[in-house]
Amino acid sequence: MLNNDKLLGIIKKFNKARILVVGDIMIDHYVYGTVSRISPEAPVPVVNVKYEKLLPGGAANVMNNVSKLGAKVFIAGVIGKDYNGDIFKQMADKQFVNSSAVVESDDFETIIKTRVIAHNQQIVRFDKENTGYFKKRIYFKLLDNIKSLIDEFDAVIISDYGKGVIEQRFFNELTDFLKSKNKFIALDPKVENFKFYKNVSILTPNTNEASGGSGIVIKDEKTLLKASQKILKKVNSDNLLITRGELGMSLFYKDDNDKNKDKDKVQRQEKIHKDNNKNDNDEFKDIQSKDSGNKENKNEEKRDEEKYGYENDNKKELHLKARAKNVFDVTGAGDTVISTLTAAICAEATIYEACYIANIAAGIAVSQLGTYAVGADEIFKELSLASCEFNPLNK
Repeated sequence: MLNNDKLLGIIKKFNKARILVVGDIMIDHYVYGTVSRISPEAPVPVVNVKYEKLLPGGAANVMNNVSKLGAKVFIAGVIGKDYNGDIFKQMADKQFVNSSAVVESDDFETIIKTRVIAHNQQIVRFDKENTGYFKKRIYFKLLDNIKSLIDEFDAVIISDYGKGVIEQRFFNELTDFLKSKNKFIALDPKVENFKFYKNVSILTPNTNEASGGSGIVIKDEKTLLKASQKILKKVNSDNLLITRGELGMSLFYKDDNDKNKDKDKVQRQEKIHKDNNKNDNDEFKDIQSKDSGNKENKNEEKRDEEKYGYENDNKKELHLKARAKNVFDVTGAGDTVISTLTAAICAEATIYEACYIANIAAGIAVSQLGTYAVGADEIFKELSLASCEFNPLNK
């Protein structure tokens, strides 16, 4: 079962987390204005610009999310030796992010996406980006940079936006090296790259990505289970978390025998059990013995489901209900989930506790307009409220 005091304690330890973000670095450029007429030159609206803002995008948005949680952040990726590359470095410096593993390339233009918005509606988006993969020397340099920092971080988030950084050979060499060093690896996938993903700690696709990656259109619980089983087998991931919008999120994992074969997983679990051996009841009873289904336990699980909003009918899956009361914008919610989940793992949460905390963070993020980085204090406050007996979140 879940214990709120333990969950709150995990959040308090977010500032001890040390996380490396690897992926496609971008800049998000927003142009805000008003429209009062149509152009005489073409049937398009004329936007009277009021203000603009630049925000970290892609893997840089994950960096921003992890930083907002209070963790120590490192980032690795590729930028150009250009104006937008300098903008990114300023953003990283402002958040005290270590960007020493970022490779600057003469023949690459830093990716920037510009969105023109008027009256809370996006009018047009235009992108400046290079497509395709980098030269081999870029990947070699990137991997060397990451290896030089290996003792500085405990977990890695791979943020794949399909812009070239996450290439098959680089991915394989990176994950093999990280696994050999017992690092937790969280992967936010891109559909077209499912063919070479393997051996990560957790994969966090949304429903569309899970459908594309499995080749099974997810339309109900039955197809959801089939798709999850296929992805787990194909990718050989320890865990799979599918984010499902208004339906919440669903966690799937290997059976106990497969988990125990993974040395890295066992070592992490032993550390958790050692630190919390006096508080076993504070954790999810994720794999219960077959004869534990007595009436008292069933009633207790029923109360937990009603209070915390999760279902665990199958021994290899866990379903978390959506927490948001009002959904304004789902932009960047996936980045919120993977960032919070990884920070929680670094703070010695079980995978179930980490997913529960990430679900709370996602509920906060989607209730805000635009891309929103959730702070640890906001999650702490929401979880504190959710523990109150008469809090509407528990109904």
